[in-house]
Amino acid sequence: MTYSIIARDKKTGEMWVAVQTHWFGVGNNVPWLEAGVWAIATQAQTEMKYGKHGLKLLAQWKTPKEVIQEIWKDDAWFDMRQVGIIDNEWNIAVHSPENFIKYTGFFTWEDYIIMWNILDNDSILQIM
Repeated sequence: MTYSIIARDKKTGEMWVAVQTHWFGVGNNVPWLEAGVWAIATQAQTEMKYGKHGLKLLAQWKTPKEVIQEIWKDDAWFDMRQVGIIDNEWNIAVHSPENFIKYTGFFTWEDYIIMWNILDNDSILQIM
């Protein structure tokens, strides 16, 4: 199973990405951040360009929703990937295909995103 948490502290502006999965070296592929500005997590058939290109687009003052719309254009596997983005303006966007893997989905709140896939059951969702 895999799940990621993307969060921003309202008081300090600090941002974090945490990920749990069965893949080795996941910290090199899933989380993408610029301190206090924005954070991206890409998982489920992880595409590293989502992080690299996404950060460049955010630096051009694109919203997280605009970034997701841009990065999927030339990706034939987009419907097999998850990506979540939060910026320092409290904009949040998530792409999480439905029904491509059992127990796949996400929750969003004003200051964090939780994405998951390949869960054995939905009990961890209740905990989260």
